[in-house]
Amino acid sequence: MGTLLKINGRVFEINNRENEIMKGWRKKRRMKPKPEPEPEQHEYVDLGLPSGTLWATENIKDAEGNELYFAWGETQGYASGKVGTDKYFAWDGDHADYELGKYNTGDSTNYGMTEYNNTDKKTVLDPEDDAATVNWGEEWRMPTEEEFNELTAKTEYEWTTFNGVQGGKFTSTVEGYTDKFLFFPAVGSAAGGEVGDVGGGGDYWSASLGSKGVSSAWRLNFLDGSRGVDNDVRYYGFAVRPVRL
Repeated sequence: MGTLLKINGRVFEINNRENEIMKGWRKKRRMKPKPEPEPEQHEYVDLGLPSGTLWATENIKDAEGNELYFAWGETQGYASGKVGTDKYFAWDGDHADYELGKYNTGDSTNYGMTEYNNTDKKTVLDPEDDAATVNWGEEWRMPTEEEFNELTAKTEYEWTTFNGVQGGKFTSTVEGYTDKFLFFPAVGSAAGGEVGDVGGGGDYWSASLGSKGVSSAWRLNFLDGSRGVDNDVRYYGFAVRPVRL
């Protein structure tokens, strides 16, 4: 005799074969995986650059929309309200917290830098140390020194206010793209437990190790009247503007 099944007051007999099929069907329904969430989308602009690099239209921010500051090679960013409590952006002293190395005058080879130094010879951040890749996904990364240089060479720069925010506007000079631009807010920088120069200038990390020794990395810097690409120390907290191809 098969299994008796009562539905709406009526009794049905299900033989063993049908019963096993129904069990398997119910199990399959229970085990059906949930659909994967759609990846977060980020807007970008094509400036017509020779390299084909596409620049994101905003910086990496937290869930509340606050600007984040990153030490070079660190993937955890900190909003200004966390600087001085959760993060000090300090290289030595009681609050030394730079993850990829701490200052050590006895280390004449690498100056305390445990990665991206004269020993491992790495000069560009690996994906696992790239704030853009880790926070936005594998299609995004931090720009290189060369891409910052290309950006400054192929755009006109203007210090201006955009959507009520002070910063630098980079408008493409490439034929057919002169209506395209990037705006970088003047978010200042973080160091020694403080955030300074907000509204007065902007500092943005590249993925490239600096040319002045392993304690520095390349950055984009701008303020009223000037912009350029130069070196700064790795433990400072700067903004990150991702790119993609």
